[in-house]
Amino acid sequence: MITGGEGSDRIFAKGGDDILTIDGWDNLNYIDGGEGTDVLIIEGDDPVSLSLSDLNVEIVTGNAGDNIFSYEGTSSIVIESEGGSNDDILNGGEGDDTMTGGEGNDIFVYDTLNDSTITNPDIITDFEVGKDKIDLSRVSINDFNQLTIEQNNQQTSIYSTVNDSNFLVNLEGNIGLSQDNFIFLITFGIASNNVKHTLDIDGNRIIEQQDHNLRNIYYSRFNKTEFDFLINNNPNDLIGENATRADANSIFNYFDEMDSLLDIDGNNLIEPQDHNLINLYASGLDVIEFGFLIENFSNDLIGANATRNDASSIFAYFETIVL
Repeated sequence: MITGGEGSDRIFAKGGDDILTIDGWDNLNYIDGGEGTDVLIIEGDDPVSLSLSDLNVEIVTGNAGDNIFSYEGTSSIVIESEGGSNDDILNGGEGDDTMTGGEGNDIFVYDTLNDSTITNPDIITDFEVGKDKIDLSRVSINDFNQLTIEQNNQQTSIYSTVNDSNFLVNLEGNIGLSQDNFIFLITFGIASNNVKHTLDIDGNRIIEQQDHNLRNIYYSRFNKTEFDFLINNNPNDLIGENATRADANSIFNYFDEMDSLLDIDGNNLIEPQDHNLINLYASGLDVIEFGFLIENFSNDLIGANATRNDASSIFAYFETIVL
């Protein structure tokens, strides 16, 4: 067992099966579990956002904070976030992963249809109807009707053959599922070959040319931080890598003008169910003073000196269309 304690830690475990314990996480920590089956335990109650791909560990147990764990590798990994009742986001990547969200409202995210398959299915051990959700918005699954649900006394299986895939996720227990237990890709009836993510400016639930010539968020499906705002189809009006607040100011006047809020569900009303309101804050005297507020967490603002990585957290909340 290796214990990092408080402060920034650098841990190299080398060979063997190791248990690595650290108190919280910051960007100065470095962990390499080495060979064997290694367990990383994160203690404390501060929120943790962590990519597990470079840690070389096989089992991760989160703390009591709001944890975001993602893994981009193809090996199997066990992700547990059982330390408290907060809301966690878990993404196991490819491989047959085991994920436990613990108490709270947890989201289990899938980036591709290959992340969990019939041959290598994930297991979610504690999915709770009415609290937890499975996010399929990134894998081109638009509706509950594109899923097949099979249940027995011990397990609930979620299948999909969209795009000739063999997608399968297993939930422990016999669980009755509905559309409300998932986050799907929202699509609109405009056809083309490219998937882009666009705001319905006037709130009529139709993306039209008069919607200020479309303000599009370009997005790579393989790297969620790769996106830009496109204003009036002018490639010089992009907010890309190392974007600043001054760059972002150029898009302000194109958003819904009703209290500077975005109408997410397109019913021309700003309501709490609009993903808990994604607010574009703007001072009436200085339109440069604004930031995006995600789910009412004040630390999720994109304001002064915002970067592309900061902005990536808002992607999943925007309307999605096929152009």
